Amino acid sequence: MIWGHEVRTLQPCGSENAFWVQLPEAFKQPVSNLTSEPYQPMYAEVFGYLEPTAAGFAEQYPAQFVVTEVNMVTAENPNRCEQPTRPDRAFGNEPFWNATYDEQKVTFTQIGQEAQEFTVKELEQDLTQTRVDYNSGSLTIDKQICRDSMSDSLYGASSSLEVNGKTFNGCSTLSNQADQELYGSYAQTQDDGTTITLTLKPDHTSETRYSYADGSNDVTENGYWQSLTNGKIEATNVSYQGQKLIATREFELEGNQLSTQNETINGNEYPLTGKGLVLDKQ
Repeated sequence: MIWGHEVRTLQPCGSENAFWVQLPEAFKQPVSNLTSEPYQPMYAEVFGYLEPTAAGFAEQYPAQFVVTEVNMVTAENPNRCEQPTRPDRAFGNEPFWNATYDEQKVTFTQIGQEAQEFTVKELEQDLTQTRVDYNSGSLTIDKQICRDSMSDSLYGASSSLEVNGKTFNGCSTLSNQADQELYGSYAQTQDDGTTITLTLKPDHTSETRYSYADGSNDVTENGYWQSLTNGKIEATNVSYQGQKLIATREFELEGNQLSTQNETINGNEYPLTGKGLVLDKQ
């Protein structure tokens, strides 16, 4: 991620593409304070959604990513894309401690000591806090800016862990597990021989390709895709034959098949011809 005046971009791991990025107001200055020089690259793990770009500096990018929640941002080492998958965890320094947790157990470790496991009695979650109770204490995660005292990093949650009457304070991150099941190409050949192929790429860019039976040149539309909270898959094309055009299709996902009956073009909804689109994963 780069956060500056004219360049505010998020580049997915393994991709040459970048999205314009919008941070929550509370994180803008703290993120700026992490860097020691203008437009310094940082590593970021964030949650949010994609939308079309507005006029201005953002216009040259395929979409803008609106951050709703920050997992972590660090200027210490931006080359972290190859790191292994982590579980949900809490951690702190002075003294160093680490705790991983799920619905069944909390595993607590300190330097030079054996790990301790505690069976979860109760787990409560709301929009701002997670609380995990076990026989020897509790772990509380609060969604608020947290700074690592030992590095140039900030996190989107703080943590407080109690074990046998002792309290350990620190930060917390959610798992960095990526959802890879949806990536790939989905296609349908229509009655006239036209094949429509939608490719969902790991960096959340997308391509819709129309291949014609008469040998005409393929037509491609480029854009982005994302999973919606209602379980649908939204694919948005942002250009057509070089012209700016916002065309969105919301697909139902059933097994390895995507289907939709409608398309929204520049804010207006239109029905697709025939039975709509039914695309099978290739």
